[in-house]
Amino acid sequence: MPNITTLERIRFHGVADNKNVSGLAFWRGNALVVTDERVDHDRNVLQILAPQGSDFRAMPGGLIELGRGDEMDLEGVAVDGDTVYVLGSHSWRRKLTKPPATDAHLRAPLLGPPEAQPGRDVLFRISLSQPGKPGHIAGTSLRKLLDTSEPFASFSKIASKENGIDAEGLAIWKGQLYVGFRGPVLRDNFACILRCKFGKPVQSPKILFVNLAGRGIRDLAHVKHGLLILAGPIGDGPESYQLYFWNGNDGVAGNDQDLTLLGELPALKSKGNDRTLAKAEGLALELEGKSHWDVLVVYDGLKDGHGIRLRIAKPR
Repeated sequence: MPNITTLERIRFHGVADNKNVSGLAFWRGNALVVTDERVDHDRNVLQILAPQGSDFRAMPGGLIELGRGDEMDLEGVAVDGDTVYVLGSHSWRRKLTKPPATDAHLRAPLLGPPEAQPGRDVLFRISLSQPGKPGHIAGTSLRKLLDTSEPFASFSKIASKENGIDAEGLAIWKGQLYVGFRGPVLRDNFACILRCKFGKPVQSPKILFVNLAGRGIRDLAHVKHGLLILAGPIGDGPESYQLYFWNGNDGVAGNDQDLTLLGELPALKSKGNDRTLAKAEGLALELEGKSHWDVLVVYDGLKDGHGIRLRIAKPR
């Protein structure tokens, strides 16, 4: 019996930007989703979708606007009762020119510096009492902490897909936020997790490390006694995607019982290119049983749907 079993494909009907889902969580049985693109080229939103059979469908009035203008590259969602947290990637980028173009135009971005993206430096706390009617929305940023605290400070002006800062995972556990970083990945394959409390600035920050065999953190999900970690490549490399259970202890001491590999995700083909694998982007716990977890994993570029429902056997 495999540790990870695919139950079914799932779709999110009516996603606002009509593209991919990059982060999700559950609130009162509804799916809360974010995307890494803006709606109508201007609005950054959190969206509520109601269950419809095995899938989910956009609700009337289910768009919660978080800001206009610059793209926030929203990547993570976490829920604590009726309080929702949403994370921007806090990343810099190097935007490459795509063929066809002259040799000089193709080379120019590689020979220049990456670009700051201040719109991505966001972390929101939203009071949600009913669909379409959010309460107070508070915003903060991790930018000052990342620019002044190692190991992040040394990577703060590097493009995200070149091992620069890229905050993608978000969970809440015992009243504290856990922010998982796709990059940087440090020597001996240590990926970074920031534990903190929401505030301006964030409070009680502590940096923890987990060894994911060279992979970065794509998302986090809180389960009983710990967190599930969705791990994948830092950039667009060919490595597989894996799921881990982590008990929250810092991994530098190397205790094998703190982090358990649960297995590899199924390799799904990307839209329009049979040789390219779809990229696992988000993870959410749907149901916790005595011997297993049922989770949703969403993908960027999946040909005939946004994601899959998986059953994961708990480690013995």
